Amino acid sequence: MTHYLGVQINLKNILVMKSIMRMFELASSLEINFYKTKLGRCGIDHSIMNAFLDVLNCKKMEIPFTYLGVSVGGTIGGHVLEGYDIKS
Repeated sequence: MTHYLGVQINLKNILVMKSIMRMFELASSLEINFYKTKLGRCGIDHSIMNAFLDVLNCKKMEIPFTYLGVSVGGTIGGHVLEGYDIKS
């Protein structure tokens, strides 16, 4: 499960998201493997992102990444994408 975070995410929303995932586990009798879960950063400071990763107990998503066996990201115009930020 991969989550994309925008610029208006805060710690309270992260805790709510984790609570919702926990409720899903209890309702479905399925278990979310947070160790395999990856979180992507988009316009969020590295230190805040690391705090979110600690709360959710998951990994940081790196670019390029693989989704359903397909590589996403990589090179555009000969430049390798290593991260992405949205400036407002």
